[in-house]
Amino acid sequence: MDVFARILRQRAVEPESVRDVDAAWDAFGEFLQVEVEGIERLENDGDGFIVEWGRWGWNDDQPSMSFGRLLAVNGADHRDAPDRQPEYWKVELQLVFGEDRLPLTDPL
Repeated sequence: MDVFARILRQRAVEPESVRDVDAAWDAFGEFLQVEVEGIERLENDGDGFIVEWGRWGWNDDQPSMSFGRLLAVNGADHRDAPDRQPEYWKVELQLVFGEDRLPLTDPL
């Protein structure tokens, strides 16, 4: 969604190369508050929040964390069809960490 990119740019953060994680997180928090029209009702899971983490091939298997807003967009043109399924859109803030940037943990 262009709204999230616009909010990032207002904070002087380029969407494709985020370096300031705090500013990006604040922008994502603001984006979560934006009302979106044309989505399923809340009771139908029309607007949700998802967190994923791991190592994915598209990030060269580097440690990654993704915060996403998942929207179930209802197709207004086929809204009355009995087998209608919403289209899902995911807007995410994906953070990729280099191996040398992993936090240290205390051994138990």
